[in-house]
Amino acid sequence: MRMKLVGMTAIREGTSKKDEAYCFQTLHLEGKRMDVEGTAVANVRVDYTTMNNLPSFELGSLYDVDLSDRGYLRNIELLENATQKRRQLPGS
Repeated sequence: MRMKLVGMTAIREGTSKKDEAYCFQTLHLEGKRMDVEGTAVANVRVDYTTMNNLPSFELGSLYDVDLSDRGYLRNIELLENATQKRRQLPGS
């Protein structure tokens, strides 16, 4: 699903009471869904301890997001970088 990054939390990392390391970040994404009138939004948790080869996250960028049926992130790929998009001149 093609989604735009509109917000994100700071990366949180540490150790749980069970002495298990954690490192995650929450992304706030918006996009289209067939069953939603208007714009659909999703809060997606990125677990850096289990996911590899993640793109850098930048507000305004477009990503291809693969979510499980329960809303867990399976994969995310950068489609269009917001910085590169701003650098393009109009009409080019």
